[in-house]
Amino acid sequence: MPTATTEILIKCVRVKYLRDITFVTTIFGDRYSPFLLPHVYTVRKQHPGSRHVLYWNGVSGELIDQASAMGVEAIQKETHGDSKHGLLNDRMRLWEEGVAGSDSDTVVVDVDILFVKPIYHFFKNEITYTFRENHQYPLNFGILLLRDGSKHADFMHKLTKRTQYLFDNQYGRARQKYGSCDQQALVEMLDSDFDIGSVSCLDLNEVNCNFTERTHAFHYKTGWHPVLLDGEPFPLEGPRSTCRKAYEFWLSVNEELRKRANN
Repeated sequence: MPTATTEILIKCVRVKYLRDITFVTTIFGDRYSPFLLPHVYTVRKQHPGSRHVLYWNGVSGELIDQASAMGVEAIQKETHGDSKHGLLNDRMRLWEEGVAGSDSDTVVVDVDILFVKPIYHFFKNEITYTFRENHQYPLNFGILLLRDGSKHADFMHKLTKRTQYLFDNQYGRARQKYGSCDQQALVEMLDSDFDIGSVSCLDLNEVNCNFTERTHAFHYKTGWHPVLLDGEPFPLEGPRSTCRKAYEFWLSVNEELRKRANN
């Protein structure tokens, strides 16, 4: 049995390193449905006791019930059509709402990101984004960390408004120069008075095939969709063949989900 001193030390470690986290995710339509339960499962597995808010629309009620049974707070919201413009604005608007309603450290994150390891120790700055080294578009959105979420509601509001403006007025330029409107908006916010830091995608938002000991979160972006969503075989040759570890992680998470469902 642990002594009273040991229990105090454990509590101190949890206070220092295992801060409460709120995860905020959106999903609109069935296309990304296969990602939802693996995403939720890895959030819960790596961050037990965390709060997870899911804003959704156009997804089967059965799937939402399954996510809710895993501890998700599922909130149905109206969306503004199925255009990329409308859905990105919906994502940003609802991320903003989630941050404003959070009284803990907050992660706004895409549903196609799976967590490999806990990320508590990355909350070093007030706001933390991820970047890719030696890439045409160094800053990569998809995940954003905010300490004491609701204190940064103003940051998220400004980021959302700027993203919407760029989509309406400078879409082509933003795509060409920064990869997307939300990424340009975030770049512009880096010169603000907010305490903003960065973490390499190799650690927190890997989008290529560098699945290593450093990987804490892996982003299964569009290039993965033919294999993961459309049933194409995993390539044995070519650039994607080097992504075997990321593919095996995806398979292992889904296998754990199947065993969980059968118990």
